[in-house]
Amino acid sequence: MLNKLFLLSSISILILCSASFSQPRLILHINAGYSLPIPDLKGKLPGSETDNNYHMSGGLNIGADGMFLIDKKGFLGVVACFSYNEFSNYADGYRQSIDTGFTTTQTLKMNIISTGVGLQFNAPKFHQVRPFVSALFTWNVISGSWLLDAVDTLPSTENHQITESRFGLEFGAGAEVSLHEDFGFVAGIKYHMANLIGKDSVGVSGYEYGLWDSQYTYNGKIIPAKKIQYLQFYVGISIYLMKPKKKIWIM
Repeated sequence: MLNKLFLLSSISILILCSASFSQPRLILHINAGYSLPIPDLKGKLPGSETDNNYHMSGGLNIGADGMFLIDKKGFLGVVACFSYNEFSNYADGYRQSIDTGFTTTQTLKMNIISTGVGLQFNAPKFHQVRPFVSALFTWNVISGSWLLDAVDTLPSTENHQITESRFGLEFGAGAEVSLHEDFGFVAGIKYHMANLIGKDSVGVSGYEYGLWDSQYTYNGKIIPAKKIQYLQFYVGISIYLMKPKKKIWIM
């Protein structure tokens, strides 16, 4: 009787061990999704002289990150990330010159390449689902363009935003689902504050323009500083690396 109970207990333990995936030390994520600008990044196009924003609509993002777990239970990890966000807006407008009016279409784009490093806190796993939150310090490289295409007789002109760097913070939350011992599924949201450090208003000439995100004075009027903030919704795949060696059960 005791031998049968011992055999059943051993089989049960083996089944539970095989159903629960081992905890990897290194996890890679590859993801893509939708980016939502928040004022002052968000705005209408065509704009007006009273606007103090970047006139952006929604955009797309792609990215990747890696997390190295620094404790055996996998509750805390060091994270390094990369993401590319492209915002855009398009509108038919009407522009008035001194002598005559002409119809134009406007296409506005802003690209933000973000790299960061920080910490991720993972909750205990429940049915192969593990929620998490993260906080990272980021370096953001920002560029863009503004195309005015005259429908009438005037030629189209393309203005380029000079490439500038800013430092900021990224906060994230999401959940990871383990589908196999080698891979899984991840979904989440990130909140970017891209220009907390390094704001500037640089004068440019010709067909170039700058971010002008620091406070400045124009025609005797003080123009407030602008915030570059956005939400990044994403889904992706998880790749598990540096998995611990499986234990061999001797019966």
